[in-house]
Amino acid sequence: MKYCVTKLFSLALLIATSVLFTHSVFAAVEIDIRSSAPLGARVDQVDYVARISSCGGLAYIKAGATSNLREFSANQTTHVVGASSSCEVQFSLYAAERYSPVVEVSFLNGDVQTHSEVFYEELEVPTISFDGVSFSSDGGQQYLAVNIIAYDQADISYIGVSALGLRASKLRAAGGI
Repeated sequence: MKYCVTKLFSLALLIATSVLFTHSVFAAVEIDIRSSAPLGARVDQVDYVARISSCGGLAYIKAGATSNLREFSANQTTHVVGASSSCEVQFSLYAAERYSPVVEVSFLNGDVQTHSEVFYEELEVPTISFDGVSFSSDGGQQYLAVNIIAYDQADISYIGVSALGLRASKLRAAGGI
């Protein structure tokens, strides 16, 4: 009898261990909410885009206001070009809750991750100014440095600059400008 109980206990422990280790675990994903138009462009509505960094194990997304979340299936998301597993959903908020978007991501394994942000209309217009250009070299490579100063009372999430550097010797060889 002792042998049977020990065997059954060992079998139960083995089954419990295998269940624990076969359960899928999803790491937390990055969630970012941004407005898709300037705040205040419409009196009572703000349009948002929510980006989820990894949509591989996604069951569905809920987005909207705390009191009214709209559900999006994985098929209703938009793939982000250049970001292998990122996806986005677009949604709008109205009236008093229009500045407080919430995104709830539900995964196939049952895990849920919630993210919220608070937006407000800026009182000052963001500024950007050109501060200068310089050249530097490192290990025989030449680099062009473009210095830009940007100010925003809230936060700056992205500044894009496109610059092209030409070798002076190439310009000379071609007869200049």
